[in-house]
Amino acid sequence: MQQGETTAMNFSLSGLDGTTVQLGGGEADYKLNATVTDGDGDGQVTLLFDTAAAGSSDGATLTT
Repeated sequence: MQQGETTAMNFSLSGLDGTTVQLGGGEADYKLNATVTDGDGDGQVTLLFDTAAAGSSDGATLTT
């Protein structure tokens, strides 16, 4: 993935109500924590990560 691209991240939540995802930190100029839950009960969650928005405060970095 290149800076400025959007990537899909798939998570399996089988047996879990939800989980926490952390992106960035370390040498990155941002740190993002998100709690995800399975809204439809299929055990799967897909997050879209917009690298162009990472580090901004507009709230549009992650979508489902």
